[in-house]
Amino acid sequence: MTFSIVARDEATGALGVAVAAGQPAIGALVPHGFSQVGVLASQGMPNPLYGAQGLAQLGSGVNAACTLERLLSADKGRAGRQLIVLDRFGRTAAWTGAECEGYAGHVQADQVAIAGSFLAGRGVLQGMMNSWLKSQGKPLATRLLLALLAGEHAGGDVRGVKAAALQVYGERRYPDLDLRVDWCDTALVALKTALKQVQSAAHTAFLRRLPVR
Repeated sequence: MTFSIVARDEATGALGVAVAAGQPAIGALVPHGFSQVGVLASQGMPNPLYGAQGLAQLGSGVNAACTLERLLSADKGRAGRQLIVLDRFGRTAAWTGAECEGYAGHVQADQVAIAGSFLAGRGVLQGMMNSWLKSQGKPLATRLLLALLAGEHAGGDVRGVKAAALQVYGERRYPDLDLRVDWCDTALVALKTALKQVQSAAHTAFLRRLPVR
């Protein structure tokens, strides 16, 4: 019921996750992350418990593939779920269960994984991947947003996009960015507006005054 992306900025080591969906408050259920540990997105019929469990695995040094395998093996509902995982080195793993609704699938490349269900078609995933690859050199948050916009342009969630979220984790022991739009007919436009504000010079200067660790 969602399309999402997890990715790593090779230049800075920052980790990010972003999601868009046709149902409300998706940012509370799908994206999970922790600084210098990893990020993941649980969707389809999401299992929010994957967040704490998966990050504990990643934090103990387990790689993305083994983390995904361990989460799924303990979950009897895995056939209805999608899961993408990225560890702090940019290694990825992805799963799409056979019972995910509508068109569902995932794609992976170095430092990035993308998944979606209830999609207009595979072009949504490929559009997001093409955007990610073409936006190299831009800030991680911008690249994540551009990928979501590309997914929506390619058809996105067949119900439309009503909610979205974007998180970035850098050196701080809390998110550098944690943006959510819980219900809006133009959710990605609203997310873009919020991102513009937090990337402003004034807000950037404010963040520099906060403790990092």
